[in-house]
Amino acid sequence: MNDFGLFIFDITESPISGGSLIVYARKERIKEKPVVQWFRDQEEEKRINDFSAWQEFARQAFFHQEQLLDILRTISKQGKTIAGYGASARSSTLLNFCGIDSGLISMIADKNPLKRKLFTAGSHIPINSPEVVMGTKPDYVFIMAWNFAKEIEEILKNKFNYQGGVIVPLPNTPYVKKII
Repeated sequence: MNDFGLFIFDITESPISGGSLIVYARKERIKEKPVVQWFRDQEEEKRINDFSAWQEFARQAFFHQEQLLDILRTISKQGKTIAGYGASARSSTLLNFCGIDSGLISMIADKNPLKRKLFTAGSHIPINSPEVVMGTKPDYVFIMAWNFAKEIEEILKNKFNYQGGVIVPLPNTPYVKKII
């Protein structure tokens, strides 16, 4: 940020974005809150800016990709249908990184009417209302808004009387569970 004339003065953690940070910066240098130095110290202690840390991150990302694709391909090979839930920007990143398209996920449910009857960026999976998508009675629901997994599971169970499987890709090892 300094390269662009911006100076960090505060950092907070996002309550809904899986551990993401909100970094506050401005064009004028003002007194930093102590939390800024704390994060710098953490970066140094954990060696986050070392190339080896980024290599390990890449290794873990590709391993996670393999785990998720194994789950989706196994379900697909069994002739089961998979629908997605939550057409967020972060889910598009996941879809594109993993190479997931409409061959694995038939369509994605999203509550936002502005996204309906459109397609996900890059992966071209159709997006529709939760009512339309759940009306197709998918065998599995891939929860793409994983930071709201519990809430989405409750919606699936209580609003749609869904009793199939759900796939939760993140934040840790991808897993499948049955909604009862």
